Amino acid sequence: MVRKGLVTSFLVVLVTGYWLLITIGNAWAGVYVYTDEKGQIYAIYQEEGLAIETREDGFDLFIKRLAEKHNLDPLLVKAVIKVESDFEVEALSRKGAQGLMQLMPQTARDLKVKDVWDPHHNIEGGVKYLRKMLNKFNNNLSLALAAYNAGPNKVKQYGRMPPYPETQRFVWKVIKYYQYYKAQSNALYVYTDEGGNRCYTNIFSNIPKGVSWKRID
Repeated sequence: MVRKGLVTSFLVVLVTGYWLLITIGNAWAGVYVYTDEKGQIYAIYQEEGLAIETREDGFDLFIKRLAEKHNLDPLLVKAVIKVESDFEVEALSRKGAQGLMQLMPQTARDLKVKDVWDPHHNIEGGVKYLRKMLNKFNNNLSLALAAYNAGPNKVKQYGRMPPYPETQRFVWKVIKYYQYYKAQSNALYVYTDEGGNRCYTNIFSNIPKGVSWKRID
């Protein structure tokens, strides 16, 4: 039996948006979340008897738990995965980097990753490695990301960001996606679906294509 309760901290923006939703003019019955047997988090936005359900896709819940364990922002981990593999579980680079977080075989062995092609093992290894790079470079995000991409020895060799276009693009893209995810997590969107129903979501990708929508900050 699923559990239902008030929205947790990661959806707190939806709670703080109550007054905005009231201003829009519709009666507001409540916001609830529950977790299914697979650990997926679902959110229900209940309005005048109409329930709009959205889901945190992919590995968001696992990323959050693992990032918290290793004192990392889960949105940073998500940004790294986005740039490294675009969430393709079986991604394989020309240099041999594997999986969601593009772990090199030797790095995966050093991190004792049991199965590099298992997405959960891969993410766990990548999170550990990212935490290790942040520790090594005094939480300097740019240098830690550069080390994640090019290796820590290259960053130490130059004493700064290595002069490799690929690494520089990687760092820039991860930081940009990190900023995007942080901005998105603080946003609430309202749109009207094909049936004329007003729907609310804090996940932009859940908005159907071709419908009118508005961001509420």
